[in-house]
Amino acid sequence: MPKDREGTRYLIVLTLGDAAPTRLQSLVPALQEILKSLSKTPSEQAFHSAARDVFGYFLVSALSAHQIKTRIEPPDRQQPFLSSSDAVLIVELGEHFDASGRSRAWTWLQRH
Repeated sequence: MPKDREGTRYLIVLTLGDAAPTRLQSLVPALQEILKSLSKTPSEQAFHSAARDVFGYFLVSALSAHQIKTRIEPPDRQQPFLSSSDAVLIVELGEHFDASGRSRAWTWLQRH
């Protein structure tokens, strides 16, 4: 993928301090709506841990990693979204990657 601000690929990793099912029920749809508003293409869940306390999404955005983080992690960190016990990591994905097996994440990377 050409490196330009119109189509930079990112992996967003969230680590939740509290992954209670009731919290996930409100947090995940809110996160998906935010990612939808930030992404040039449909975002894709890259992975999640068995406990659902760590998960990642791929997206393509014209924004910088810092700009994405400020939209995901507002300064006041109010609920129902992220709290001070949560962590966010945003990594720009380059043109070189590899994987094996069949997965939606691998397919997303090949297409974007």
